[in-house]
Amino acid sequence: TVVAVNDELESSPERINEDPYGDGWICDLELADPAQLDDLLTAGAYTALIEA
Repeated sequence: TVVAVNDELESSPERINEDPYGDGWICDLELADPAQLDDLLTAGAYTALIEA
């Protein structure tokens, strides 16, 4: 479930690229099953995947 959206991105979409882990956040999610996070790739694993 989406619990928050960063409305600041409408006027400053460049924040996504400039500060993705800070002011460039897109949305805040509440998971029905937090264990699903275990199946996601880390940033490093994703980078390795796309560079392969």
